[in-house]
Amino acid sequence: MLQLDATVAHGRDLLAAEEARVARIDQLAEEMLASEEHAGPAREPPCGKERDECLRCYEALAGGGAGALQCAGAVEAFTSCAMRAQEDFLLRSAGAGAAAAIAVQ
Repeated sequence: MLQLDATVAHGRDLLAAEEARVARIDQLAEEMLASEEHAGPAREPPCGKERDECLRCYEALAGGGAGALQCAGAVEAFTSCAMRAQEDFLLRSAGAGAAAAIAVQ
């Protein structure tokens, strides 16, 4: 029975030590996330120019009642840019196989 008690006590000590380590890691993670030093670089979203052209086209149509098909060129440019940006992201993050898989779709 003494060995069982010792084992249980040791298990409790291990759990307490683990909880303390987890609490410390959580604290460090919160400090890092709050720190400007660890913030990622600010980046412009991809296809901003194309997006703005789409919005301008549709906003111009809103007042005049003309057909939305007049914006097809701007929409196509934005769509193409978005697809290229997605493929570029996949190439950077997952390798060429993932980009090839999405290009097939």
